[in-house]
Amino acid sequence: MDIVATALDTFKALFASLSSDPMGTLTSGNAGDVVGLPIAILVGVGLIQCFFGLKLLRLELLLFGFGGGFFLGNLVAGIEGVGALLTEPWMKYALMGVLGLICTIIAYRFLRLALALGVTAAAYLFLGPILGDMLGSEMMGTVAAIAAGLVIGLIAQKLLKTVVILVTTLIGAFLMAYALSGVLQAQVVHLSYMTVVVLGFFFMVGFTTQVKGIKRK
Repeated sequence: MDIVATALDTFKALFASLSSDPMGTLTSGNAGDVVGLPIAILVGVGLIQCFFGLKLLRLELLLFGFGGGFFLGNLVAGIEGVGALLTEPWMKYALMGVLGLICTIIAYRFLRLALALGVTAAAYLFLGPILGDMLGSEMMGTVAAIAAGLVIGLIAQKLLKTVVILVTTLIGAFLMAYALSGVLQAQVVHLSYMTVVVLGFFFMVGFTTQVKGIKRK
């Protein structure tokens, strides 16, 4: 259980750093200099995203739909009036599971819409803090990030394969760079902005691999 808790803490730290300082995380963030389960998980997820993102698109969107519904169920259960009706702990998880299944079905039936929402959410997560600093207002940054995310999401619907390859390769390359940069700096070469160097390498290799996969069809 301690190993699982450590892995979850690593993911929580990653999302927290991305939401608060995405550029700092991008340029210098890492998961530590000791290889363990959290780093192995990050590398594994990143590898799948980077090299097989397009092929696994439907499966990933279904998982995204279930995760979104599960999270929505948690929010609904937190409402005072609803929470009072959930007298047993299992009722809360049942609600979260049902909403997760509903969102999974919606994602399956409306693939392009689910993709647009996923891209919008990713863009908002990354652009929100940056635009907030640039505009000098957190609220203005949030509005601008949502608008930018919606535009990118609409583009994703029109240029499905191209955007999916770019997004999955970038996410996968970042996860691997975030996981490995600390180890590489400690054991191979101490280089500033190692995360960016590793990210660029994996992005080029992953993007080329996915594009070649399209051309072979």
